[in-house]
Amino acid sequence: MNSQTARVLIDHELSATALIETDETLTKHSARLKFDQQAYVLNVKITSGTETETLIHKRLTSLPEVEALLGSETVFILSDFKAPPSASA
Repeated sequence: MNSQTARVLIDHELSATALIETDETLTKHSARLKFDQQAYVLNVKITSGTETETLIHKRLTSLPEVEALLGSETVFILSDFKAPPSASA
């Protein structure tokens, strides 16, 4: 999985989205992962109503680091990230 993800990240930004309902409040979790200048750049935001909070904005050196951070700090795992439909054409 990691080698396939690494190949896709060379040319495309990957994204993931999750809608989470807690205590009758719906929050949108959105994440973007890209490879830029020898590092993996991870951005995770949470939107509730009209407010958006940046949860993570980090540069990481490896996909195992990305996976560990996702698992400990977010609702996402690495396999949640997908390329845009135009990337597979």
